[in-house]
Amino acid sequence: MSKSHAVELRKSGKSYSEISEILKVPKSTLSYWLKNVKISLAKREILLKRSRKAGFKALLKRNKLQTKLAKERAIKIKQAASLEINKIDKENLKLIGSALYLGEGGKTPNRVDFTNSNEKIIKLMMLFFRKICKVPEEKFRVWISLYDQSKIHETKLFWSKVTKIRLEQFLKPNLTISKYSKKRRKNKLPFGTIQVRIADVKLFHTIQGWIQGILREFDNVPG
Repeated sequence: MSKSHAVELRKSGKSYSEISEILKVPKSTLSYWLKNVKISLAKREILLKRSRKAGFKALLKRNKLQTKLAKERAIKIKQAASLEINKIDKENLKLIGSALYLGEGGKTPNRVDFTNSNEKIIKLMMLFFRKICKVPEEKFRVWISLYDQSKIHETKLFWSKVTKIRLEQFLKPNLTISKYSKKRRKNKLPFGTIQVRIADVKLFHTIQGWIQGILREFDNVPG
């Protein structure tokens, strides 16, 4: 009964997997039973399409699983690496702040400018400016660049809270009018970018000196 039923199901266009599920018969047995069973071209086309669809779904499922596993591995690696960083003292803060300024700081020699959109980086640099550079509070100025005019006040409040700089020390913001930029960056940079400015020629050259010292010591590190 099972073999004849299997033949009927195969001729109706069922796949081996479907027949195996219905009859509870191993595919190896079905392969033997059905090796001489012919099915119409139309039925074969249907089976082929279903097979491709099933393969595509399996591929998507496998890719999703691999992506999930990759994310989990990345999280574990980051967590383990973060534990390697101990408490940051003043000397470390000087090195970190100087290195960040090398990458993101301004090059105009009559002032210190630092631009970024990451609030944690800005908090770190404010600590660097206050604790290491000893910048008086009244010397800070803030210039923001954003893409939504309706968010000016909200953005100023946000960066004032991050930097602990009074709103009175904020300069007139820059509004980007490019529709392309607004559409592309609206979600990525909800509070735009911020530039912390300090009008201090001596501090600019001091930070540049620290940077030179870091690069000099780097050259002295054994290869």
